[in-house]
Amino acid sequence: MKRLALLRKEYGMSQAELAEKLGVTQQTTSKYENGTREPDSKTLKILATMFNTSIDYLLGNSDIKKPSPES
Repeated sequence: MKRLALLRKEYGMSQAELAEKLGVTQQTTSKYENGTREPDSKTLKILATMFNTSIDYLLGNSDIKKPSPES
């Protein structure tokens, strides 16, 4: 999840700060970012909300960074 690192940096957050918000270790956050571990669905939802983006964007399935507002 290379995009996670980009978003984290964009929001001025360290891996340790993100880890604390997610309730995981800094090592787990690092593994998410380098692709050796995938976050579970609950964590993906939290990340998408935290960074105001879609799960598809986080996973690299879409290049649309911001979700469109629902009607």
